[in-house]
Amino acid sequence: MKLFRNQIAAIVALFSMLLPAGVLTSCSDDDPYFTATEDDAPRILNTDLVYDGSPLSLNGKATENFKYNVIVTPANYTTVTWFLDGEQIHEGDSIDQPILAGVYNLKIVATTTKGKSTSRTVTLTITPGDNDPVLGTKSYERWVAPGATATIHDCRNISDITGVLIGSQAATDVTANGTTLKFTAPANLADSTYRIVLVDKDGKQYGGGKIQVTTTPPAEMTLWEGHHYVSWDLPDGDAHKTFNLLGKDVFATMKAGTILKINYSLNTADSYHQLQVMTGWWTVLPGTSVQTLTADGSIEVTLTQEDLDLISAQDGFLIGGHGFYVDRIIEE
Repeated sequence: MKLFRNQIAAIVALFSMLLPAGVLTSCSDDDPYFTATEDDAPRILNTDLVYDGSPLSLNGKATENFKYNVIVTPANYTTVTWFLDGEQIHEGDSIDQPILAGVYNLKIVATTTKGKSTSRTVTLTITPGDNDPVLGTKSYERWVAPGATATIHDCRNISDITGVLIGSQAATDVTANGTTLKFTAPANLADSTYRIVLVDKDGKQYGGGKIQVTTTPPAEMTLWEGHHYVSWDLPDGDAHKTFNLLGKDVFATMKAGTILKINYSLNTADSYHQLQVMTGWWTVLPGTSVQTLTADGSIEVTLTQEDLDLISAQDGFLIGGHGFYVDRIIEE
């Protein structure tokens, strides 16, 4: 038996010497589909870019370069091209470059030398740094007419902002005051959606999200949405004694005839349900009265110039009453 094993070993050794070098070398895990040829269809092999019925997404930070490596086959015959919001930003298997904070459409296209291609489209979210400037996100503040002034509230870290770009054009009259940013949009902008780029005093740029430039305001805009309980039976100082979450600045650009639609739902545990619109001084808006509510629904208030003047002079707008939730306020 020992002689037989020695004979087999000798045969294997002789056979190995006769084979060309590399024939017995195993394939590498780093060389996917090593048998793929120039004529094969391209494939993207990254496991986090596999469609499973859910939208694809990638993430990064504005304080770091966005880095990602795409694994493709046939690797030696495939070029990878990267498109951010439809604009080519890179070519090559690996990307390593800065991207401003924002949410983007990223398309990765793999094309072979024979013209065959495949792609993946993902949502790329780049988050701002902890101390980076961030603009407020109220939807009704994210549209402006060409040449008009936009005001965005609830901003953070904007004290050093001195410039604003809309698309590639510079806005004028840029002022950052506390948590409020104001600027005038370029008058020659075409109706479209643009990215906002914030520029600080040192010239550094930051992503500011998107803004809709339009000569035709939306037919309706949601000014607030949530589920805010109201009861004027609560003690003074309670956050739910009234609804006071729309500042008077919201009304500054409204015109007489604007309709406020207040959607509400009842708190069925309460014994009665009433709603009243008022100024910040609890002055009842002229022409309105306490409304008794019997079911979930909405109330429409047509604002007159007198209403708007009172709201401006008396610290804003309140919704009072008892036994209901404010769910949504729409400007029509």
